[in-house]
Amino acid sequence: MTALHLAILGVVIVVFPILQSFLKHSRVGTAIRALADNPLLTDVQGMDTNRLYAIIFLIGSSFGGIAAILVSLDIGVRPDMGFDVIFTSGRSSCWYPLRSTTLLCLTSFAERLQLLPA
Repeated sequence: MTALHLAILGVVIVVFPILQSFLKHSRVGTAIRALADNPLLTDVQGMDTNRLYAIIFLIGSSFGGIAAILVSLDIGVRPDMGFDVIFTSGRSSCWYPLRSTTLLCLTSFAERLQLLPA
């Protein structure tokens, strides 16, 4: 285990109890837990569910950003990462995504016209 892995473990040990404490003891955290349990009742109680969804998105995006930074420090980041995979897969199977997208659109259209059972 390297020093970087220990630092990542330290970040996890600090960040997740803070999240747990926020969700358990704050007013917004209680509202988020209520929204997760019963969205309709949360809306009936007069809580702004759109605001709560925005807060949840903010928290999740923040954790995703923290994870991306820590992983990029561990494995490294280059500007050309992923290009070989994109070009190789795009060159060899150009028609597969087009066919599957067309099939998906036709199936969705047929369901809209009620030609197929939903």
